[in-house]
Amino acid sequence: MSDLLDLIRSRRSIRKYKDKRVEREKIHKIMEAARWAPSSHNSQPWKFFVIENKGKEEALVEATYGQEFVSEAPIIILACGDKMKSEYCSDDCSLAIENLVLEAYSLGLGTCIIGYFDRELVKSIFKLKKDMTVYYLITLGYPDEKPKRDRKPLEEVYEFLED
Repeated sequence: MSDLLDLIRSRRSIRKYKDKRVEREKIHKIMEAARWAPSSHNSQPWKFFVIENKGKEEALVEATYGQEFVSEAPIIILACGDKMKSEYCSDDCSLAIENLVLEAYSLGLGTCIIGYFDRELVKSIFKLKKDMTVYYLITLGYPDEKPKRDRKPLEEVYEFLED
């Protein structure tokens, strides 16, 4: 098994974080990994906003419909994109996020990708430009839990199609 497959298999969504600051050098490496994701026509339509979670906790819990763990994460990343740069902006951002969360995990950090939230409220909280679409929120920090995860057997998720 490859090191990458080991990394993919062991990464988990983290909803409980230690009260520990994330070093800027690690954030820079994580953003570098996101930057190198593939995108449609190499449009690179993403923009990531990194927020140290200070002072916006209550508003973020409201925007995420009561997901309290959001207020405990030391960092929140807004994964945004400009739909005018790519008709596949959401897909492109998703590819970049996968790179981001895997790099974060390789650096000893935990993440959780959040797709269920009030996009307009988040835009308002952070005063984002109207042409920006917020696709996901990603919590980031040092994990304070080790969740388990099961997967379907490989035979159930793919098959070869033959004539």
